[in-house]
Amino acid sequence: MKYLFGLICLIPFLGYGQSGLVDHLDNKAKGGLDHILKTRYMRVLTTKNAYDYYIYQGRKRGIQYEMAMEFTKYLNSKYTKKGQLPIAFELIPVDFDQLIPMLQNGKGDFIAVGLTQTPERKKQIDFTTPYQLVDDVIVTRKELSKKDWKKQNFHVQENSSYEKALTSKNIKVENIDPNFNPADVMELISLGKYDYTLVNSFWAENISKMFGNLVVIKTNEFRKRVPISWGVRKNHPKLKKELNAFLPKVAKGSFLG
Repeated sequence: MKYLFGLICLIPFLGYGQSGLVDHLDNKAKGGLDHILKTRYMRVLTTKNAYDYYIYQGRKRGIQYEMAMEFTKYLNSKYTKKGQLPIAFELIPVDFDQLIPMLQNGKGDFIAVGLTQTPERKKQIDFTTPYQLVDDVIVTRKELSKKDWKKQNFHVQENSSYEKALTSKNIKVENIDPNFNPADVMELISLGKYDYTLVNSFWAENISKMFGNLVVIKTNEFRKRVPISWGVRKNHPKLKKELNAFLPKVAKGSFLG
């Protein structure tokens, strides 16, 4: 599938030796901005898909990669003096359910993924200023759009905020692998494997254009203006402050369509 293609593209990147990768990811540091400025190195946790971060024809791509690169430029413009080694960043792609545990364990400096601010997650990490406000919308195929979606079966990622939004309305949910991103789910709906999903409006409006048989259903039944943010380890106010200063500039730019 074209969106799962991003996972395939990552194999060469991850394949410099499984033991080497494990050793690399075992490095821990919880120093926040001070540690970044001292080491001139920043570790950015993200996910493995053809939207956030992937490698195509030897080139790194993805919206989170572009945003992390711009944040690095922002830090260098503020903290790197002439003749000083510039700050570099590395994106570390991991399974979605490992993002928060790895951040908490010091295996990354922040999470560059569009995270919904849920009460459960707020207990574990801090969130930056939102760089998007999105609505929950339904995606299905055209021939199913006239059916009563409240009586249908939805497929969403396990332990996602979408699962909670649906179950709170007593709508039937079948969970799928949490590492399938919304683009993957929408492609599976287009192919007829699944019928309905709940997704944020940014994903829906952009990805559905790739498939001629998908439609987006807007409804007042679900969340509106949901804040989408990056994640920071708790008790790191300096790094959070810099991210909060940077992200509104991104929201006004061209990264988000």
